Amino acid sequence: MPRLRTIEYDLDSVKGLANFLEVTPSTIYRWIKNGDVFAHKENGRLTITHDKSGGFISRKLDEKWKRHREAWVPQELEDYTRFR
Repeated sequence: MPRLRTIEYDLDSVKGLANFLEVTPSTIYRWIKNGDVFAHKENGRLTITHDKSGGFISRKLDEKWKRHREAWVPQELEDYTRFR
C-alpha cells in the first residue's frame, strides 16, 4: 500500500505562510505593513501572531481553496471538435 506524503509548513514564518497560501513572501510583508497580518520580531526574525491574524488568514485560505484551477488538457484534445 503506498504511503501518503505529508507536507509540513512553518506557519509562524513569513516564507512558510507564503508557501502555504501560495502567495509570495512580499505579499505577506505587505499584509503585515497594512495591518492585516500581525507579526513580531523573535530572535531576529518575524514571527506571525496567529491569535490576532487568524481571521484574515482563514479568509485567505478559503479563497485559496475556492480558486478555480485550470485543468491540464493534452494538446491533442484542445480542439475536440474533430472527434464529433
